[in-house]
Amino acid sequence: MPIVVNYGTSYCPQERQIVALLKGLSTDGFLAQNILMPDKDCPKMPNEHDIVLLVPWGAYSIESKRTDGIEKLKLEGNNPDEWMRARWLLGGRQGGWHRDPNGRRNARWTAWHKGTVLLSFIQGANRALARYPVQGIVVFSDATEVVASPNDSGIGGRWCQVSTLVDLIKQDCREYTGAAYSAADLESLFKKLEALPTEIGPGTIIHDSRLMRKRDGFQEIGCTIPVFCYEGRHEIYRKRIETRIYDLNQLDQASRRFLMRMKRRLHALEEANDACVIRVKDHHEWMEGYMVSYEIFDGLPLRDVLREYPTGLPRSLALSVILHIAETVSRLHLRPQPILHLDIRPENVLLARKLEMHRGQDHKLHGFTNPRLNREDTSQAVSLGPFGDSFVAPEIRQPSEHEPPDCRHDIYSLGALLAYCLMGEAAYSADLDDEHIIRPGTGDRNLDYLISHAAARSRSDRFRDIKRFLRVVRAQAS
Repeated sequence: MPIVVNYGTSYCPQERQIVALLKGLSTDGFLAQNILMPDKDCPKMPNEHDIVLLVPWGAYSIESKRTDGIEKLKLEGNNPDEWMRARWLLGGRQGGWHRDPNGRRNARWTAWHKGTVLLSFIQGANRALARYPVQGIVVFSDATEVVASPNDSGIGGRWCQVSTLVDLIKQDCREYTGAAYSAADLESLFKKLEALPTEIGPGTIIHDSRLMRKRDGFQEIGCTIPVFCYEGRHEIYRKRIETRIYDLNQLDQASRRFLMRMKRRLHALEEANDACVIRVKDHHEWMEGYMVSYEIFDGLPLRDVLREYPTGLPRSLALSVILHIAETVSRLHLRPQPILHLDIRPENVLLARKLEMHRGQDHKLHGFTNPRLNREDTSQAVSLGPFGDSFVAPEIRQPSEHEPPDCRHDIYSLGALLAYCLMGEAAYSADLDDEHIIRPGTGDRNLDYLISHAAARSRSDRFRDIKRFLRVVRAQAS
């Protein structure tokens, strides 16, 4: 069995590098990242361990010390008091060596101390592991030359550099003469460390998101990464959530660009902070996966709602729905730092049940950013099909290299959405031209003009901003 890694967070590239190296050990074992353990010397302040490795011949608390930019580092003995007095030597003028910053303990003392914390935890968690060897190791960057002082006989942990860590642990394995500890005992200890489960499924808790029911056959448009979707509950907010877990084991250029677009979407949703925008409840990244939890809105996508109205919504109801959606878009556009949706499609507009009662006021917008975008810093363009593409402004479908963000992208989508609501899906789809641009046929000259002006092929022919679009919609709705 290979090394099993939990779903903890790596806070820096050096930690991720260390975990990647340790995963390559050819042995049974468990690897936990960034977990808290009680410290008997300071019970109100749990001790954080960067990496904990459990293998048959011993346990390791591994402390990652980033020393990039420091060419030489001198470890002075093992007395923590000595290091509490040490001064940060700017420019490294004492024999050309840097010391640890003032107020930080001797790194080897830190390694020893965290090793004792781990030992105390293990002995309290499982009597069968009372003699399980435990060590603390502090790991420095390969770019830093590290030396220890001549006074190297006192109490203290071990140190090494990133590139020598695996060899050090393998050497321990070769020199170990005691009994090997079973994978079952180590797995039991791994779980008691409150490391996250090694397999994702119903009942799993990642961060504060509990997964309860898997949605079979879930697909996310534009996603180039295997993704699994669960319904669940947030353990703190006690709210229903939808959790998507993206498998990051095999990343290529297209999937990296998708991840970048997804993170931009999360940023937009969090920045929006609007009652009519779906909220992100949790997101968490580890080496092999990325998890995002959204609130669940008790409603249906507009496309599902329109199936109950095959010939379209009544005129007044359609205008009311678009008016409320446009008011939400307006609040996003008029923020000090405007937020553009760029992905207003029937699948991303959620409406509460009993539409005739709330008339579109009770809605949520989802999505944000568009899978048709083809900028290097966003994502690779993905075809949505003639129907999906019809809600995307033409300049986004085939953007130029320097295509600037523009509020008229969203105005185009709102115009197409109004036509869709008034005409119904069958008539709307039939009236699309060869380039998937709507030719409105609502039977109302004023509404056809409004739609043509909002969803014009050329950006310069559209409403200049969302205020002008809203003004005309309100006039038609009155």
